[in-house]
Amino acid sequence: MPEGLIRGTKVRITNGRYAKKAGIIDSNVYAAMVDFPGEVSMGYGVILEDDEWVMVRPNQVRTKFRKSTDHTDEIE
Repeated sequence: MPEGLIRGTKVRITNGRYAKKAGIIDSNVYAAMVDFPGEVSMGYGVILEDDEWVMVRPNQVRTKFRKSTDHTDEIE
């Protein structure tokens, strides 16, 4: 994994079906990703805030969150 994110790292998904959703890294995986069902690649298993578990590529997550005036929720 390029960033080497470990279990428990708080992330926000940046693009794809679950864009803008926050979650926690659960595992490193080598499998079909939710937005790329026909391709197998390295990625992360992410538990979203609503307890849904999804698999995303490393380039689909961000660990640093930007604050904006129209979006006030923060991950604690």
